[in-house]
Amino acid sequence: MYEILANKNALNGLQGSAGTAVTPFATEYRYQPAQEAPRFTVTAYCLNSEEMDENLRELLEDFHKPYLINRDELTTEEFKAAEDRSEAAKTIFQTAFVHFDDFSIEKVKYKEGGFENAFECLKTWARQLKWPQGTHNGKWEASANSERKCQRKTAPFHALGLWPFVKRVVYV
Repeated sequence: MYEILANKNALNGLQGSAGTAVTPFATEYRYQPAQEAPRFTVTAYCLNSEEMDENLRELLEDFHKPYLINRDELTTEEFKAAEDRSEAAKTIFQTAFVHFDDFSIEKVKYKEGGFENAFECLKTWARQLKWPQGTHNGKWEASANSERKCQRKTAPFHALGLWPFVKRVVYV
């Protein structure tokens, strides 16, 4: 089933900060008895607003770590890891918020004392994200009778840049 739902075209454009292909979110596949309809049920579990704030705070810290004053205290390996996490955080910000007219990565960069302003910008954009219809309290469900319809129904999570905030998707 994985090959059908996540074919080569479905994964185009998904790359990690190191350039390797990644899945957009954790995916779980379960079998359902043959007599039950519809053929597929998809459930996406997304970050709630509290989890989103915590995630954004961690991403913002990761984004800035290589550029902090105390970076001289990092070993070469730690600095490289911090740069990789920084680039990954930047990619997530750009993926999720590029659709907003007022988005600029420059608004997320800050000098000493500007963390809270940058964090507030991120929270504001996060509250404006357009989730697929039917998303309630961090949960979205849909049914489909074919693999193609299943792909179409989950496509907005990638197209709208929401995948960084999806905890997992369960296909039954």
